[in-house]
Amino acid sequence: MISLKNINKKYKTKKVLKDFNLEIKKGEVHALIGPNGSGKTTAIGIVLSLLNYEGTSCINVKKDKIGVSLENDFFFERLSVYDNFKFTALSKKIKLHDINRVVDMLNLDDDINNKVKTLSKGNRRKISIGSALLGDSELYIFDEPLSGLDYDNIVLFRSIIDDLKKQKKTVLISSHILSEIEKICTDFSFIFKGKVRERLKKKDIYEKYSSLEDAYNKIIPKSYHIKL
Repeated sequence: MISLKNINKKYKTKKVLKDFNLEIKKGEVHALIGPNGSGKTTAIGIVLSLLNYEGTSCINVKKDKIGVSLENDFFFERLSVYDNFKFTALSKKIKLHDINRVVDMLNLDDDINNKVKTLSKGNRRKISIGSALLGDSELYIFDEPLSGLDYDNIVLFRSIIDDLKKQKKTVLISSHILSEIEKICTDFSFIFKGKVRERLKKKDIYEKYSSLEDAYNKIIPKSYHIKL
């Protein structure tokens, strides 16, 4: 479904992606893992055709069949949660009654008429996730979806991904919360300094390492790890 080959991307003189390669098949729940500044968000931007780059990409899904939740999502701050969902639904030609499904799924009933600017960080994150879940997409992209969520909502997000997995949907997730990503993802790409250093399926993790954290610590150069 997603194929990025020999992608190079730089901002002014700084090269962010260097001969970057990524393959994601239909039905995978694929995690992009790496330290800050490794190129994860830039890779997502290229998948979404938001950035110029050198190289070859093939995204076999229509834009209106992609649900997106970005780390720094844009909201109409002075409008209600409902109106923000309505804007997303209309832009993707999704029937408005689907908003009710998403509101129920994310337990946003008490906030549906509140202005976005009054919401907590966690509930803002839920609106971003909800916008991605509107409609019946083929590809779902979540950039740092767990940021700001409390434990109950992390468990809720886990169940949502499990449901998408059962529906054979394709999911791309970028997150630093390795313990949660290990639970919900089927495939993992470890990114460091603009390159995919290793790609593993979940079964490979446990054949080669004791856990996802162990894999991360051994794949990402130790010199980069923070020393406490």
